[in-house]
Amino acid sequence: MSKLSEKVRTENLLMFIGMALMCTGPAFWYLMEEMLTRRTAALGPGTSATLDACIIGAALLMSLTGMAVALAGWGLSAWHAWQAVKIAGSRGTKPQD
Repeated sequence: MSKLSEKVRTENLLMFIGMALMCTGPAFWYLMEEMLTRRTAALGPGTSATLDACIIGAALLMSLTGMAVALAGWGLSAWHAWQAVKIAGSRGTKPQD
């Protein structure tokens, strides 16, 4: 396995966790809706509507949190790339890594 710098590992970790959370939101929503659909008769309409709103809120929270974390990883990557270009430009060389 190639050695990655600490910067690259942090960027990759943020983007990976962000993507995983963005995928978790819709999966959570689908599974909970399936479970709620089967129990609607036993719960009643008021409780069912409240749980439905909570499920949608939780799924949105997961997806939006994932988006924010992935965007932070992307932004950190862009910042590090910009710093490399800026430093290389001041030296008159090409950026590396």
